Amino acid sequence: MSTTSLSHPKEAFLIILSKMLERMAYYGTRSFIIFFLIDIEIPREEALEFYGQLSLVVYASMLIGGVLGDYLVGNKISCFIGGGLQILALLLLSISNVETAQTGLILFGLGAGIYSPNNFAMLSRYYYKKKRLVSPIVILFYVGVNLGAFLSAFVIYDSFDYKISFIIIAIILVLSLVPLFFVNNIPNTKNSPSRYKDGTTVSILAITIIASFVYWGVYELFGGFLNLQEHYLKDSIQIESNNLWSSMMLNSVIIFILGIVFFFVWSSKHMSQIQKMLIGFILAFVGFGIYFILPIELNSVHLSPFLFAVILVAISEFFIQTALYSLYLLLIPQRHFTIFFAFFFFLFTIVNKLVANLSEHYQLYDNKQRSELIGLVAIGIVAIGILLFKLLFKPQPNPDFTEEDEPEYKEGDQDILDDIEDNPHYTIE
Repeated sequence: MSTTSLSHPKEAFLIILSKMLERMAYYGTRSFIIFFLIDIEIPREEALEFYGQLSLVVYASMLIGGVLGDYLVGNKISCFIGGGLQILALLLLSISNVETAQTGLILFGLGAGIYSPNNFAMLSRYYYKKKRLVSPIVILFYVGVNLGAFLSAFVIYDSFDYKISFIIIAIILVLSLVPLFFVNNIPNTKNSPSRYKDGTTVSILAITIIASFVYWGVYELFGGFLNLQEHYLKDSIQIESNNLWSSMMLNSVIIFILGIVFFFVWSSKHMSQIQKMLIGFILAFVGFGIYFILPIELNSVHLSPFLFAVILVAISEFFIQTALYSLYLLLIPQRHFTIFFAFFFFLFTIVNKLVANLSEHYQLYDNKQRSELIGLVAIGIVAIGILLFKLLFKPQPNPDFTEEDEPEYKEGDQDILDDIEDNPHYTIE
């Protein structure tokens, strides 16, 4: 198959750099916000409630960000609004009293929610018609998010007081907005036709979104037991509980390494997004299966299988999430991209909360074997569903859609679509 030389616009790297710094600030704040609230004499139960509501505020305010970005001021200005609100929130939090802390937390969540969907939507404008560049740039975006979360652990030191910590994070947020000043000539893709007919678009998005909800719901089921297993393992091999080593930190490192490798692999080799999701769910089934077999009270004997499971689940997350983000970018209509993207994440929050409530109601968190078995069965069913979808579903391309810089095809060439392979309805002219 012949190829055409394609290159990433410099604006894409600036957008990802901005996102990485914003995530560093966001997770840096979340890492100590409960201790701050308790320190200013907010009762512990109330502080935990504030912390729990912060995520809900973030995802709910994404809808506001969607309206601003798609219909009012555009994605770039919306990012500045979101970042500005976060900076203002941190300045209020630095005053360190109850009244300003409550207002500051609301503004912080509001700002984060407005910023996030508009950042990714801005990136989508450059790649909506360049499907062969989508997988590599989504990898860089996802690595940027995880790298920001990873670096947030090194932003704040115990010796800093809260005021200094908030000011440092506010400076990081200011820096996160600087690259966006150089993001210019954003393509106007809002009137672009969809890549596929409506039925195909809805079908692919529906199956992948449901799969994502199941994956993270199962992750939630395993999460509590995983924390306990990790605690016992640390005690057994004499690692302090406050040490930076954790499965979450290892997860970020693995995703960073995978990102570097697959950025180059998927820049030259094309794999369908559905195939990536299928691989991700198979790896998740094996990884979660190992967690299921291991006991709660781990010791040094279990270190190797535990780490192997952590690695498999991290790889599964990488495959599933990069495929999901790629499908968002390729399939969501550009006219409504930001609001659709925001809605998916808001819906994810509701589903995740529902899973947590149902698990508590049916006391799944009290029974490791039962809850993890339910999770494994769910992962297996979805993996089979994705396989059947890949084999049986026939996508219908939109004849009005044209790809930019598409390589020429010769008779006999096989087009590898971003969502499904061997599409019999694709026409080679």
